[in-house]
Amino acid sequence: MKDLTLIRLHELLHYDPRTGRFTWRVYRSQRAVAGSFAGRVNGATGYIEIQVDGRRYLGHRLAWFYMNGEHALNQIDHRNEVKTDNRIANLRLATRGQNKRNVGITKANRSGVKGVYKRGNKWLAQSQMDGKKYRLGNFDTLEDAAKAYASFCKKAYGDFYHHGSEHQDDNKSQ
Repeated sequence: MKDLTLIRLHELLHYDPRTGRFTWRVYRSQRAVAGSFAGRVNGATGYIEIQVDGRRYLGHRLAWFYMNGEHALNQIDHRNEVKTDNRIANLRLATRGQNKRNVGITKANRSGVKGVYKRGNKWLAQSQMDGKKYRLGNFDTLEDAAKAYASFCKKAYGDFYHHGSEHQDDNKSQ
């Protein structure tokens, strides 16, 4: 993105920080007319991509650049995990580790609770941070294991702690 200047970005696109959406300021093609939505969702990644002057850019990185006037050197995290929600209030700079912490339950999880797994007749709570695995204990109930995981993560991850789908309702339509 280093080749794209802020002046060129503002010349071609309008960004609405309240909706997180870009629109074309000028006619670019039959598909990109002035006033039309800019970009498309990449089916493989789920992120919005916008093509500018022959190069594809991630919408959230363009939003950051548009609003802050500088390219983000770190990763940009979507607070609510919705990859198409590029409202500036939903974006924040993050290290790779922080960005990985703000993820929901994986498809492999069968307990329905992040960080909790069934082992025999007990529930195991564990977390991983900076390459180190933390075993938080074995519990008789899913609820107790979930509480142990949540307590650990709130302390260890701070603002980047995400448990289940608590952020998902913030802006599902974006």
